[in-house]
Amino acid sequence: MAAARLFLGPERALSISHRLALCISCIQLVPNTLMRWQDYISVDPAVCHGQACIRGTRIPVAVVLANLADGLNRDELLRSYPGLSGEAIQAALGYAAELAQE
Repeated sequence: MAAARLFLGPERALSISHRLALCISCIQLVPNTLMRWQDYISVDPAVCHGQACIRGTRIPVAVVLANLADGLNRDELLRSYPGLSGEAIQAALGYAAELAQE
């Protein structure tokens, strides 16, 4: 069975494994030091019964993640929740990724 290919032009093609390597290297170009989810997410027993929330709001991280899982894109989320920022959405994903590693 031939490997699936992404064609970049008539003379160049990338296999799926090469595309994955490119995606991983692109992610690694943005150091984690630029974004710390801890700067955007707080847990306070006096806010939303101690659920993890976007800092300075009462928007639970679980709501952000559920909306993303349901297919809403970043712009739709930002329109639906004016207190939310693009960085906060990324922080919610980072928070979930860290929890998934436990």
